[in-house]
Amino acid sequence: MRSLKWKTAAALIFALAGRAAASPTLTIRPEKFRPSEGAPVDAEFGELSVPANHSRPDGPRITLAFVRFPATGRHPGAPIVYLAGGPGVSGIEAARGPRFPMFQALRELGDVVALDQRGTGKSRPKLSCSESYQIPFDRPLDRVSGAAALAGIEPLDHTEKLPSDLQALLVEVARRVREDAAVRAALPDLEDAVRRIDDRLEHEPVRVALTDPRNARSAEVVLGKLDFQFALSEMIADERGIAAVPDFVARVARGDWTALALAAAPWRIGHVPSLMSIAMDCASGADDAWRARIREEAPRTLLGDAINLPFPEVCPAVGVRDLGPAYRLPVKSDVPALLIAGTLDGRTPVSNAREVMKNLPNARLLVIDGAAHSDPLFLSNPAIVESIRGFFAGEEQPRERTIPAEPLRFVAPRHVADVAPERLSRYVGEYKIEGGGVRRVVRAGPLLFTIRDSGSPLAIRPASETEFFYEGQSAHLRFEIGDGGKVTGMVMFQNDRAAAEKAKKVK
Repeated sequence: MRSLKWKTAAALIFALAGRAAASPTLTIRPEKFRPSEGAPVDAEFGELSVPANHSRPDGPRITLAFVRFPATGRHPGAPIVYLAGGPGVSGIEAARGPRFPMFQALRELGDVVALDQRGTGKSRPKLSCSESYQIPFDRPLDRVSGAAALAGIEPLDHTEKLPSDLQALLVEVARRVREDAAVRAALPDLEDAVRRIDDRLEHEPVRVALTDPRNARSAEVVLGKLDFQFALSEMIADERGIAAVPDFVARVARGDWTALALAAAPWRIGHVPSLMSIAMDCASGADDAWRARIREEAPRTLLGDAINLPFPEVCPAVGVRDLGPAYRLPVKSDVPALLIAGTLDGRTPVSNAREVMKNLPNARLLVIDGAAHSDPLFLSNPAIVESIRGFFAGEEQPRERTIPAEPLRFVAPRHVADVAPERLSRYVGEYKIEGGGVRRVVRAGPLLFTIRDSGSPLAIRPASETEFFYEGQSAHLRFEIGDGGKVTGMVMFQNDRAAAEKAKKVK
């Protein structure tokens, strides 16, 4: 039985890799799979060798990596193969994160296989790039001057997006803000605030001096309308960012241009990401009529077409050709499918799912009211996993149904306290986190940044002498002061409901 199940799983993975090829090579070994939280589980790590080019079965080969979680049910069905999105996300690492319990729950139905598609995760070769990029700071972001240099910015999604879809999301967020009494008092009209910021920056860019906490280099960043549109487009890409939108917009509207600079500057300089994700988006491409629609919609929306940066301009620089209209024809299939979409998803909105359903007569749509992109589509209501399990088990599903996500809690607009630089300096140092890990606090000019382990620096702004909040997030922290005014530690909160993470100052 084990051999048969493995042949079935391998056949599924090989089918995903492309057409049949000569002498596929499969290797398997036992492995303890360690999730980011929770106890390790027994699993098996596998590698499958396939042709790099399906039309040349005897040519160069690539290796696809995967982890198999064996079925736990008494009568397992066909394997379930998980394909991560992005593009460019590792399926194995996705299984290691918050979705790990879902993977384990689905094992009752059959083997669960987390696949690293070509160019991602543990698959080989990796399409990583050691180059860095920098878009000039001495003028606002624009599409013409930054076209080639924008090659390194992380792609925003699989295809070029309609400005009207992002506008619809912003309108929905504004509606929910109006329904939140605590937030509405400080920001009665989110759309109007965004419009006023757009108008101001279009006619009068602003200048903000920043110091890089990694190398102490200072620069003046010139920020314009597109910088704001792009920063806000990125912010509403996920649940945590959406929660912080009222705070961010309200403070920028009051003239907190440092908040905008901190949101925009990281996209002006950085390391080139995996070319796998860029190549996929460039190959997917867009028709001339679709791009004409984007250009027509952009001036009528508050965020324009910022969501599409750096596409399509980046594609000629990487040399990946558009696969053409035939590649983009609608997929038609009688295979049963369960589509999941969230009403606060700014990357793959509900309208996309309904469009796909027109050619999938056996598809079912599960709408998660109040869910943003990524994890909330799986984790924002226990009924989601139950629906997935029921679908794979063959249970009858309605053509479309809606269930609520856990209510989104907005961050009320905050104020930045005026704390003297010498008072900020006393927090600089190293903090050992209970349960493992180290968080460093560094000062760069008038700002503090925290860096966890080898991660990226994140700016924290003072709400008082001891209370600080993460810019663009709901997370916040409190420094603890002992006898004689000595800083002894910090307590970090992801949000008001999350358990506190404590750290002791050790250096």
